[in-house]
Amino acid sequence: MEHMTKPRRKNLLTGPSAYVLNRAQMMISIIFVAMCVLLIFMLYVVRLPVSVFTYIIFIATMGMGVALALVWTWRDLKEGAESRAGYTTFPIGHKDLEQRDPYMGYTLRLPGHEHLEAESFRSTIKRTAMQSRSRSSGDGAA
Repeated sequence: MEHMTKPRRKNLLTGPSAYVLNRAQMMISIIFVAMCVLLIFMLYVVRLPVSVFTYIIFIATMGMGVALALVWTWRDLKEGAESRAGYTTFPIGHKDLEQRDPYMGYTLRLPGHEHLEAESFRSTIKRTAMQSRSRSSGDGAA
């Protein structure tokens, strides 16, 4: 926050930020790929006969694929909405937009300024993610 003397908290758009959705997308992607590898391994390496078990694994894998497509689309829509609102929650890119903390909405970087160092961004969002969780559970002060 080298460009700001005192961080200002601004409202974020309703729902999870594009950054948070991107993190969810990455986790779902990892699970989906692992399930695909497991399914291919079971059917083509182990040559497990097609059964109720393999159908269940197949349906679960397809479900993860659908979830991945939905979260990916949601993330893209949210990123566009944030851009139209004049800010971004991503740590890189969109240098022409104000960068806000993805959990609490604090201004991290003004438009046109250099991006935060990766370690600075990570430590900031780690702190504000905890603040956000404590506020949503009712433990934090308003």
